Amino acid sequence: MVLLAGGASTRMRMQKQLLVIAGKTMLRHVIDATLPASVSPYVVVLGSEARAIRPGMGDAAVQIVVNDDWKEGIASSIRCGLKAAMGLDPGIAGVIIALADQPGLDARKIEDLVQARKTTGRGIVSASFEGMLLPPVYFSAAYFPELLALKGDEGAKSILKAHPADVQPVPMENLWDIDTSDDYTAFMESRS
Repeated sequence: MVLLAGGASTRMRMQKQLLVIAGKTMLRHVIDATLPASVSPYVVVLGSEARAIRPGMGDAAVQIVVNDDWKEGIASSIRCGLKAAMGLDPGIAGVIIALADQPGLDARKIEDLVQARKTTGRGIVSASFEGMLLPPVYFSAAYFPELLALKGDEGAKSILKAHPADVQPVPMENLWDIDTSDDYTAFMESRS
């Protein structure tokens, strides 16, 4: 699994990875919630403000890599994380790409993607909500060259659009996507 946490959080105007949820950073919250899933290796990609964010991860049992090219956009973090995962396990059959600003993500949702891959055999398995495909997304190794060729700030949406017949949607609710202070407030209010 590759957890992307390298962006500058420009809409939040502060490092959203450091927002506090249940006494820990949002990044650590997402790591703790997803780490029990049976996926390995588990790579966290830092970038902007990596030195400030890293202490909030504590002693999480993950591989941390720093994307020095984070200003390019999310594609550079995907490439960095995938290269690190392939370096840790050159024979990996696939990778799940997830976002650290989805505090509703948990091990069960990750396992749902893995199970859908096993039962359907599809090369791309994506979370979906109200008909929209969104992260986290599983990509089989057949798509690694396309992931490694991504550029800019578009992410992997272009790959999903290019291969619609190979995409298996998996309905998921309550993933959340924390981009603004209003998003964070709404998420925190949903937990009370």
